[in-house]
Amino acid sequence: MANAIEHAIVLGATSVIEPADLPARFTGERILPSSENLSYREGINAARKELVIKALRKTEGNRAAAARLLGLETKYFLR
Repeated sequence: MANAIEHAIVLGATSVIEPADLPARFTGERILPSSENLSYREGINAARKELVIKALRKTEGNRAAAARLLGLETKYFLR
C-alpha cells in the first residue's frame, strides 16, 4: 500500500491523489480486456497499449514526456 501511495504522489498530475493515480488493483479498474480466449501475446499487447494511453493522458499527449514517465527511450516509445 505504501508503494502505491508513493507512486501516486510521484506520478500524480496534481497535489491531490486521485483514483487514476493509484494502481488498478486499488481502484478495481481492469487493465486487460475480459476474454477467456485471450492469448499471452494479446494480453501483453493490451497491457502495453493501456500503459501508453495512460502515460499520454498524464502528459497531455506529450510523447517525449510519456516515454520518460515509462522509462523508455523516445525512439522506442514512438515505435
